[in-house]
Parts: sequence; C-alpha cells; structure tokens
Amino acid sequence: MTFYVLINTDNEERIQKELSKVLKDVKFEYESVYGVYDGVLKIYGKNNNLREIADKIKTLPKIHSTMILTVG
Repeated sequence: MTFYVLINTDNEERIQKELSKVLKDVKFEYESVYGVYDGVLKIYGKNNNLREIADKIKTLPKIHSTMILTVG
C-alpha cells in the first residue's frame, strides 16, 4: 500500500532533512510542489502505522497542515 501526505509548511527548504530525521525506519520520497501544498511525501509499505507517521510529521516546526491520501 502507498500513502501520499500533502504538506503545507513555512519551512519548505528544510523539510526533507527534518523528515529524514523523524521517519528513520520508513521508506519515503519527498518532492517540492507549487500550489496549495508545498510538498508531497510518498510513503511505501503496508506495515507502516499511518497515524503514528502523521503525528510525527505534525510535530515538525513550521508544519501548518497535512492531508493523507491512501492508494490501495
């Protein structure tokens, strides 16, 4: 299963570095985007606890909002 997390932040330049620290054991990709959201995080694997990952992301500084999309 794959998850996408849309991230709205004020600190887009440092977000990938911060995500790497918080999501050590999670396989992911991050891309900066233009529009309503500032970045898209793609998380791989069905063994991931999505609620726990979302909580970790929201603890990062300058994160305003996230939206999680699940791809079956």
